[in-house]
Amino acid sequence: MQTVVDNIGLPYSSINLSYSSSGVIGTSDAEILIALNPEHHHPTAGYIRRLRRDLPARFPGVEFFFQPRHCFANS
Repeated sequence: MQTVVDNIGLPYSSINLSYSSSGVIGTSDAEILIALNPEHHHPTAGYIRRLRRDLPARFPGVEFFFQPRHCFANS
């Protein structure tokens, strides 16, 4: 992994909430964004398959979802 950013619970102010694309709408919600190291990782789809399989078994009753990846041009 290159970077991990987690947003847990509600943003500090309603202004921050209005500018956020996060699905976090309550104190029990969390969003975790992970950037994989481009030089040292397997295809992303394999990681997602494994997480979809393993997370519900390790955390029963918790809902997980994966947002579409973001593509940014580096200039």
